[in-house]
Amino acid sequence: MLSTKFIVTSTFLFCNILYVILYSFNNIECFLSNIEYLKSKKIIYYEDNYWKCNEIPKDFLLCNYQQHIYARYEMLDSTLKGVIQKAAVIGDEFSFKILENPLQVAMANKALDEIESISKLINEKNKFETFYCFNDSETRLSVESLIESEKIFTWNKLLADYYLEVIKHSQYNTNKLILCDNLIKCGFYLKKCGRNKESFITYMKLVPLLMEMQAFYQAIDILKELLTNEICNNDKRIKISLYYYSYLCYKNVFQFKEALNYINKFIITAKPEGNKMLECVCNKAFFIYNCGLTRKAYHFLKREYLQYKKSRKNSDIKLLIQVFSMLSSLEQTLNYKEYSVHFNMALRLAYDNKIYDSYYILLRKSSLVLTGTVAVEHLMKAKNYFKKRNDIEYAMSSYNLASEYIYLGKKDATLENLNIAYNILKMKDHNALNCVQIEYSIYHSIFYSEYQKAYQILKEIDWRYD
Repeated sequence: MLSTKFIVTSTFLFCNILYVILYSFNNIECFLSNIEYLKSKKIIYYEDNYWKCNEIPKDFLLCNYQQHIYARYEMLDSTLKGVIQKAAVIGDEFSFKILENPLQVAMANKALDEIESISKLINEKNKFETFYCFNDSETRLSVESLIESEKIFTWNKLLADYYLEVIKHSQYNTNKLILCDNLIKCGFYLKKCGRNKESFITYMKLVPLLMEMQAFYQAIDILKELLTNEICNNDKRIKISLYYYSYLCYKNVFQFKEALNYINKFIITAKPEGNKMLECVCNKAFFIYNCGLTRKAYHFLKREYLQYKKSRKNSDIKLLIQVFSMLSSLEQTLNYKEYSVHFNMALRLAYDNKIYDSYYILLRKSSLVLTGTVAVEHLMKAKNYFKKRNDIEYAMSSYNLASEYIYLGKKDATLENLNIAYNILKMKDHNALNCVQIEYSIYHSIFYSEYQKAYQILKEIDWRYD
């Protein structure tokens, strides 16, 4: 046994302890076995009347850990070994119902309880739904490594076919979250049994569903994998769809350099024309602007719009509103006098054509051309319109109101609107949160002369979007 005089030479004492516990099944015998193993490898050593421990290299205990897994696996009889093997093919987490159908394990929940009791390789995760999980991924992979490849193929095929049937009979009347989960599993098992084209198509179906549920980061992970697949390289239509999904996903997570990269690829590959091209132009100008190239964004948008105007007689009104609104914002940033002209053109188009969302979005930008109480009146209309319709626009209206109230010297109204904007944008992880925090620093400087607090707010801003 180690003496109580036990110190660590690295700064990772707590991490080392957690690491040894992780690979010890929460079992004192395994823990002591790992300690003895570390002593034999001179990671733990005795010096100057103290036991000392160097930093443990990553995966150093893995081999020893695997030996414990295999030893515990051997405690099971042949029937239970078959059950845990099938569970290992399913994944780190699994339901006894999937073991029963399609993997044909009779009384699976009873068998799993026995496995848990005897080997401690799995544990019941949710007593209500009777879900189980392996202790960790390494435990599952170690068990899976003991299975013959033919069995792995057969079981993955059974699982893939099962989920294909589930999706076929439930895709129009099931919860979207459940449908996404089924598509993920189906794509995974199809790939594991070598049905790559079916797997690819399944993941293609999944991407727009994830986007609809605003799971953009998960969609991006899948898109990255699909874009490197040979099927994508050999099919132009698929490539166009994936480029389109990619730039929209990156736009929604405010990664504008990536969004710009993929919209360029989309334009080159799809060669959109007319209104489709103008839509791309608006998005591309927005991405360029958010990469810090305001002047470049302005000249690009203006040039492309003039080209579009020459070749089109029937224009999409919503797109024209978007173009004029963006031109106005860029011109105001660049201090070009035309900004009020384009703003009023956009506002008139939205009002005359009863496109109310666009109209009120423009009203919440009205401080571009108006100031003081007149601007506040327009901003209040926008705020009230979006309160129960659109959280982000409601937050942005509140933020713009706070900006006006600062210059009107209305301290309480400023703070109230900043708090509304901050709470919503923080929850949504929106890049405009930076602007709100800058406004907080201005608020504390102007109303309270709290310059140190204002400086601290600026210091703590997350600039990852810039």
